[in-house]
Amino acid sequence: MNVEARLQILEDLEAIRALKARYLASCDAKKPDLVRACFADSEVQIDYGAIGSFSQADDLVAVYTEIACHEHMVEMHHGVNPQLQITGSDSARGEWDAHYQ
Repeated sequence: MNVEARLQILEDLEAIRALKARYLASCDAKKPDLVRACFADSEVQIDYGAIGSFSQADDLVAVYTEIACHEHMVEMHHGVNPQLQITGSDSARGEWDAHYQ
């Protein structure tokens, strides 16, 4: 693999980490529009365990808005131990351990 390709992979991985950070910060700030902006407009695969699995980001954001966007709730989302893999020129897989308070 040449240097340019290796550099692109590193830049792509960092962009994924930055996106996850924006997502977590948007959740903590209770800003559904910013949460939604973190997802593609196409079909997605989002699995939040007991909260549900979603194929459309709008469905996830609707549930998030309903259960989390209340002034009396103070939340802290932490994503750690990212396991990231670039799977193609425009695709990747990622898993984080989530700590939620």
